Amino acid sequence: MGTALENRLMNSAEEVIGVFELFRDQQSELKLRFPSTATPLTARVVEVTEATVLLQNIIPANGMELMRRENDFSISGRANGLFVYIADNRCLECSDSAADGANAVRIALPTSILYQQRRRAPRYRLPVRLAGSESYLLLAGQHRASILDVSRGGARVALEPALPDQYQVNDRIADSWLSVPGGLDVNLDVVVRHANFNPRTQSLVMGLEFVELTQQAQANIDTFIADAAR
Repeated sequence: MGTALENRLMNSAEEVIGVFELFRDQQSELKLRFPSTATPLTARVVEVTEATVLLQNIIPANGMELMRRENDFSISGRANGLFVYIADNRCLECSDSAADGANAVRIALPTSILYQQRRRAPRYRLPVRLAGSESYLLLAGQHRASILDVSRGGARVALEPALPDQYQVNDRIADSWLSVPGGLDVNLDVVVRHANFNPRTQSLVMGLEFVELTQQAQANIDTFIADAAR
């Protein structure tokens, strides 16, 4: 039991935009770090487009000189339990008084973001009496994966034998079936959040998020987790 850190790399523009919109809406502070100095600048997101991100309130104000001179920095920040890190950023436009506002910096929308967040729910490893071949997640009605652990919001499973690219991060697998004998039978969709292929064992271990569960399906999972924890 207990929460753990969930790490993954966001590569889709939609997800990257969503992260910057979160920082904008929460008015959360970002830190800009330069190789030449140990003290970071701070900034806030004020606008997000499909191609750029506008940062304002650069502190300290003389940080604008640093940005114009070096124009090579990383970004990190925390919001709502989420930590993100973006490397290799470039300032497209630095302004002191233009339409973007004083102490404003416009950067290109990053192509990837390192994302870290505590899982929303604890994971419960199946007891020996429930583990094994009789407990499984049938993916899209085709591929039977063994369950390593399960929470109210997702599960970690192992598929073997598997192909290296059989399932990839952000794949949505519809019409799947979660089954634990005597405890749980639920039809649901899942999204792949982590995938690790082992070429030696030809196995694929995946972290899956349950999505669009019915109220009854969620209630069944919650009841199972509560009973198993006791």
